[in-house]
Amino acid sequence: MKKSNYKKVVYPILIIIVFSFLLFNEYGIIKYFELRSEVSKLKKEIVETEKELNQLNMEIDSVKTNLFKIEKIARERYHMLDKNEQALKVEGKENN
Repeated sequence: MKKSNYKKVVYPILIIIVFSFLLFNEYGIIKYFELRSEVSKLKKEIVETEKELNQLNMEIDSVKTNLFKIEKIARERYHMLDKNEQALKVEGKENN
């Protein structure tokens, strides 16, 4: 085989092998873009979680200082009554 024919065959094969290696290995370009996408999703999730945390902290502060809010939670969650209140149980009719 001539040297020029040898170069025409070997160089393209080497280029294909190197390019494939860069694309498909464990640290290749495809893996890089997958990880980059995952990082982007995680950053968005962090921002959303921080917003939720701030909202919950504001609600905690509100409950600590606002008596109306405390009373509302006591009535809704714990079914507590004021001194002069009575609980009424309303039963609905069954449809026959």
